[in-house]
Amino acid sequence: AEDTTEQHTLADGRTVKIQRRISPGGGFVSLHTDITDIIRQTELLEAQAATMDLMKAIAVDANESADADEAYAICIERICKFTGWEVGHVYLPSDDGTGRSSPAGAWYFTDETRFGSFRETTERTLCDPGVGLPGRVFKEGNPVWLRDVTVESNFPRAEAAKGSGLVGGAAFPVKIRDRIAAVLEFYSSQPIQPNPQIEEILSHVCNQMSSVAERDRTEKTLKARVTAELHKRDQALVAQNARFDAALGNMTQGLCMFDAQKRLIVSNDRYARIYDLPPDVMKPGVALRQILEYRIANGIYSGANPEEYIKERMTWVESREFSSKVQHLSDGRSIAIAHQPMPGGGWLTTHEDISERVKSEQALHDSEQRFKTLVETTNVVPWEFDPATMRYTYVGPQAIELFGYSLEDWYTENFFVNMIHPDDREAAVNFCMEATKECKDHDFEYRIMTADGRALWVRDVVSVIAENGVANRSHQSE
Repeated sequence: AEDTTEQHTLADGRTVKIQRRISPGGGFVSLHTDITDIIRQTELLEAQAATMDLMKAIAVDANESADADEAYAICIERICKFTGWEVGHVYLPSDDGTGRSSPAGAWYFTDETRFGSFRETTERTLCDPGVGLPGRVFKEGNPVWLRDVTVESNFPRAEAAKGSGLVGGAAFPVKIRDRIAAVLEFYSSQPIQPNPQIEEILSHVCNQMSSVAERDRTEKTLKARVTAELHKRDQALVAQNARFDAALGNMTQGLCMFDAQKRLIVSNDRYARIYDLPPDVMKPGVALRQILEYRIANGIYSGANPEEYIKERMTWVESREFSSKVQHLSDGRSIAIAHQPMPGGGWLTTHEDISERVKSEQALHDSEQRFKTLVETTNVVPWEFDPATMRYTYVGPQAIELFGYSLEDWYTENFFVNMIHPDDREAAVNFCMEATKECKDHDFEYRIMTADGRALWVRDVVSVIAENGVANRSHQSE
């Protein structure tokens, strides 16, 4: 009573579309069209579209994945949904150098509870080359299809697969050039027949995954190198810091370093001991002014005015030139300070307590002055004579009064020889030169002709000083 359209599949596999149109008067017209080719083309287009969607999705996932493990997990899920397979998993080469493959953490299940026992068995199973589904792929380098894994003699997990209701299996290699980086294995509750179209599609997918695997391997290699280098540098830095700390701790000088904001960066114990500074004051980050104020409160500073002392110290550290000075503290000690500016505005100073040295130098100076006064107020004339040039290099001022010659006369060449009385000259000079040549201390008597023509007996006491084979001698005449 109305128009109809139907499709019928014939015994020979063809599909026919039948359209019936009701005619006026009660009859109908039937149109039969063979649409087999149209259906096949439509199915092919749909398959191609699904394949393109799969490839595109996996490419996007691969680029967005943080690492290969994440990319593998997404990939096997999409492949399972595309093919209808219920289980997907990844095997990776072992790191133990045996050539075996080991299960990775990437899985996909349509029913995790149902396939849980198969997962547990798999995660305990390492595959030798050529053994089991992934082992064969690792050895042969080609896809492997198994219609029924439960009856396969070369499938160690057959019982676990049977217990979980799995039958068919297939595995595909992910290659990086001539090396297999991973094997993607899949299982179904139905037998899996070799399928050239699926194999070609998964070949393209595995090629995409190989790029991810290579990128991941490169990143891990680079990360390992960087980590090793950082570890090496950390160890070197630890060793350097240990040496630095040892050097700071064993310095005889106090050391402190400040930044451009006049805040402490580092100091050693010696610096704290010199100025009697406690650890809670000498912490990194403490201001220079705070340290100075603590010292002033404890009476350890120089000068009479504390504020003037702080101002002088602040002005000095702001100098951008190397300088040094001796600071005389209110407690009587003397501290030698060297100031070294650093790039960026900070500076480093060393502090050395030279109080004992200053006292020793002052005592030596006082002693020399007393000796000089004593010598220069007696009839003893100190001489220093260089036999290489036959000249006096020093003559005490008493010589002017005793012998009448000016000091300029004494410093002329051969004056020693010329002032000796002619009758004593040869013997005195020869005796003195021979003893001096042998570096022997000696004494002898002879007459000197004074400036006014008198002959004056003297006694020379000679101390010979030998330096690198050259003799210097000092005379004392009585």
